[in-house]
Amino acid sequence: MLSYIASNPMEDLIKDVCEELNITICDDEINELENIKQIVSEYAKAHSELLVKVKYFLNPLDMLDDINKSGVPDIALLDICMPGVLGTEAAKEIQSKSGENTDIIFLTTSADFAVEAFALHVNDYLTKPFTKERLTDTLDRVIEKRKRRFNELIEQYINFNKNKSRMIVKEEK
Repeated sequence: MLSYIASNPMEDLIKDVCEELNITICDDEINELENIKQIVSEYAKAHSELLVKVKYFLNPLDMLDDINKSGVPDIALLDICMPGVLGTEAAKEIQSKSGENTDIIFLTTSADFAVEAFALHVNDYLTKPFTKERLTDTLDRVIEKRKRRFNELIEQYINFNKNKSRMIVKEEK
């Protein structure tokens, strides 16, 4: 785990990215939710370099309420067919708050929403039942993508500061 002392908003963002990975899971079927929780817990233990924090929800409205209060997750694992709100609608709500900062993975019994899901630019669409390997491979890919985005952000930040330090300030008399 990286440690970072922040002194400005950009550095605060870098600190957040370095120190933790927030995952939200929402599935209205308790057995499915328990299965996903188990896989993600095992994944977190196997990747101890990541500080993984996970929130679990049986109800998408409760999840959205929590997101409104606590902020968006880094990764959202969402069922699609849930009472109250479809997972695709919940994903749109999350995206409206996070831009491209939340990676979304759908875990569903229905292939009927795949076109709509990919129109939302989600990271993956797994149909149940899926294997542990399939979900962990997806998590590996998503986390690697997040690391690349983080590295690009760091590079932009460094280049910005280099260019800023090269600026010559000319005093007018």
